[in-house]
Amino acid sequence: MINKKLGLKVKVKHLAEEARIIRNEEHKNHGDTRDWLYLHRIHTVRPECRATHIAYAFAKGTPLEKVERYPE
Repeated sequence: MINKKLGLKVKVKHLAEEARIIRNEEHKNHGDTRDWLYLHRIHTVRPECRATHIAYAFAKGTPLEKVERYPE
């Protein structure tokens, strides 16, 4: 049997690391490259990280109210 909870846990850690790497690269770059990295982190990585975090909490049986301060 596949442990989907473990898979989500790994994905949460991977996305957090991806955001850290992108943020570090933002500081090293300028201009359009920096803007693109910022927009990718904010509009692509962040929503995916949020969705994965919610899915992981759901798999553990945690209600949404405990996960997010203002659930949508």
